[in-house]
Amino acid sequence: ACTRMSVESARVYVEETGAFPAAMPKERPADVADAVRGHKAGGSLTERPNAVSPDGKRLYACSGDAVRCFSTATGAPVGAPLVGHTADVTSVAFHPAHPGGQVLLTASLDGTIRSWNAQDGSAGAVLVAPGPVESMAVPGGRSQHARDVIFLSCWQRRSEEDGAEGGRVHAFSLGKGKSVDKLAKTLVPPPLVASPKGTFLGTFERNTVTVWPLAQRDVGTSLEKRALRLHHTKHVTALAFDVNDGSVAAGDATGRILLWHGFADAVPQRESKETTAVAEPNANANANQNQNRAAPRRADGDALPCTTFHWHAQRVGCLQFTRDGAYLLSGGKEAVLVLWQLETGKKSYLPRLGAEITHLCCFPEDHARVAAAHGDNAIRVVSLASLAVESVARGVRPAPLIRQNPSFLKETARAIVAGNALSTQPPPFVGIDPRSKLVALAASGASLQLFDAAHDAHVADLAVAPRNLVSGDGGPEEPMEPYVSHAAFSHDGSILVTVDRRSERPLPARGGAAHLADAERAPEETLRIWTRDAATDGSLSAERLRGDVEGSEPLRVGFTCVCVCDAPHAGAVTSVSVRGSARLDGGFRAMACTTSADGDAKMWVPSATARGGERAGWRCRSGVTHAGIPPPPLTAGAFSHDGSLYATASEDVVVWEPDTCQKRRAFAPPRFGGAVLRDAETETETKTKTLVSGLAFVAGEPLLAATYPAGLVVWNLATLTAWRVVAMPCLSVAAHPRLPAFAVAVAAGGDAAAVLRFAGRDAHAAGPALVSPGGPPQALLYPEDGADTLLIVTHDRRMVSAGGGAGSHPGGGGGGGFAGATRRAGAVAVAGGALRAMDGASLTPHERRLEGSNPGGGGLSAALGASAKAGGNAPWGDLFDAPSHELAPLTTLAPHFLDALLERQAARD
Repeated sequence: ACTRMSVESARVYVEETGAFPAAMPKERPADVADAVRGHKAGGSLTERPNAVSPDGKRLYACSGDAVRCFSTATGAPVGAPLVGHTADVTSVAFHPAHPGGQVLLTASLDGTIRSWNAQDGSAGAVLVAPGPVESMAVPGGRSQHARDVIFLSCWQRRSEEDGAEGGRVHAFSLGKGKSVDKLAKTLVPPPLVASPKGTFLGTFERNTVTVWPLAQRDVGTSLEKRALRLHHTKHVTALAFDVNDGSVAAGDATGRILLWHGFADAVPQRESKETTAVAEPNANANANQNQNRAAPRRADGDALPCTTFHWHAQRVGCLQFTRDGAYLLSGGKEAVLVLWQLETGKKSYLPRLGAEITHLCCFPEDHARVAAAHGDNAIRVVSLASLAVESVARGVRPAPLIRQNPSFLKETARAIVAGNALSTQPPPFVGIDPRSKLVALAASGASLQLFDAAHDAHVADLAVAPRNLVSGDGGPEEPMEPYVSHAAFSHDGSILVTVDRRSERPLPARGGAAHLADAERAPEETLRIWTRDAATDGSLSAERLRGDVEGSEPLRVGFTCVCVCDAPHAGAVTSVSVRGSARLDGGFRAMACTTSADGDAKMWVPSATARGGERAGWRCRSGVTHAGIPPPPLTAGAFSHDGSLYATASEDVVVWEPDTCQKRRAFAPPRFGGAVLRDAETETETKTKTLVSGLAFVAGEPLLAATYPAGLVVWNLATLTAWRVVAMPCLSVAAHPRLPAFAVAVAAGGDAAAVLRFAGRDAHAAGPALVSPGGPPQALLYPEDGADTLLIVTHDRRMVSAGGGAGSHPGGGGGGGFAGATRRAGAVAVAGGALRAMDGASLTPHERRLEGSNPGGGGLSAALGASAKAGGNAPWGDLFDAPSHELAPLTTLAPHFLDALLERQAARD
């Protein structure tokens, strides 16, 4: 998921180029730590086929570079993941020589096949495959051949002389550890399906289904020329064999299902024709030979009897025959499991399963149960007898908008770096609930999923704006999927503020900015403010939430909505922040702040009274804007950790006192020396704009970090100066809730992104850079109880844990990966020195002020400008920047000036 970039590479990047290299190494370095190499949690469970143990008690699912086991009775994780592959695992199956299910086989894109002890999870032998494996089929059977040979669909390995790629289907001997036969050469590696009896192997590519008779391998005959081909007029999307080898079913892109009957009898005819033509040259033999030549199409399956079923409105996602041979199961985007009775053609349904069905896996010894993998990253065990869901194994639910536009995050990153952040849809929200220590992720249906990253387990769902599932075709005219775009928790988790977006119109075209500026095309937004229920406001450990504590029941992570505001701003909401607590504990009053593209920042506070005995809600108390006519759009906002200050950002950053709406200081962006973003594919350079993309206060220090498309700026609120400036194409920033540490996501050229960590009172670089080659991360999270551990949520929602950031290099500004950087035009612009504090002034005099948190004048607000030089603009800033109703009377501000005016008036009279 993430790989390390060397310190030397980071130094060269800062010193010479001002931007990351366009091409990142695709191979994983050998010295990568396990915590970084393998993802900690998350990832997809349903992208690849899964397997059920022979006893029907365990379910194995491919999840990134690991395999995870779940209980089919409860859906809970069982044991530790099987970790050892260095790339995504693509197939999992049980060893054919161990029918009891004691040995598990896994194949991966790293080009290896590994065996595992299914009882204790210990690793076994490692075999080298002919290439990166996309699919593996393990046929059953009692022959010696069936116990040793499996079938692999691989990518052809690249060579330095020949750079050609393509798919290959191999027969692979587990005993010899090598390929013993080549079955087919394809454009891409196709999926492989073995018949339940192990007598046939099938695959499909485009409009053709190919079937190989595996019995030919027992006599040492190559299968390459023994294939039976079944042709179709549409693209085939799914394949399944009957348990008795009487029929083969194929689903297509239009929703039709074709059943070819008697295919097993057609396969030997190809061999019988050849032997008959060579054997007995008599009259009868010649007559048979001519008869066979007159009907050569039957050998290719074109003349086989065929039955067509049609119910699905879109492509058929998966097919599976039941073990008793009575039903054919099918699923697709409609989220409906269809049961076709083969004798009568009648069908029954299990609807509203929640998401698209992607794979089906029958239980080996139970004809009435099936495991259905769904597009919401959940595997549901379904009882076919009662047509009910018995258990659900859940993973991290996929991010909204990605299904309609898989390159959404990459396009958003390019727009941010180009200074057009307001021209894109805001990405789905990802954050941490500080009370339960769970990761909150925006999911389909405008909901939030609470996920335990420590145990890789789903905990609960919060239906922010419940929506029924609408199965679309994924085309450009499909309406935009509703989702939660912004959310924020209070420091104790008692308050949650969400913003959900919805639209009946299609997702705006790539690069289009009309939806944020055009009110007619803009998605509708709703602001909701929630308070945590008293029943769940006690001890909310992750174990207690899941019910793992002995003698306890799982708790409901409940929130009650106390405020709903449709269209909170005239423009799109760009950030949400919250401070305080729902409990009156003597601290700052609870407040939520929202910023928008129309230039407004609004402060929301609890209402003092309730109407008619209703629960007291929230109201908009006031609003602020940056200077300008019209006011510039606001892109980010953040509260200080003690709640005494609130910062808003556009091209400049303004710090306010939120209780009085008093403007305390405006910080203009520095010059970055013409930083540019280089695109290696088009060989073009794009000058970045200065619109702020992220904002965060650093805990325990008077520092404010702002990320621009051209660089990172850390402002010192005590000295009112730029404390550290680094030129690099920044995407976002996240700060630790308790420690002086923060992390920055940086565009690394192409689709890659990097994560840089900073720590200490001088914001020095800490730890090596982490590179995510697949795309920009969805979020950077600091768990409050995780010391200096950084949790990176990648583009595909794998969760990677990286530690050692805040605690590294305690010596100060010279440490970190950027220690050797020198000052050069266009690369690094740092006021006062190369990546050092500006003047080395000690911050000790301000530590006492920072420790205070009462609203009477302490806290971080007291340190603002405390070390500014005499004669600066701080006193006059309080005069000219204060709102009119807060100003003292003129007789107090300028008494001598007023007296002079009166004297002149009296002299004239």
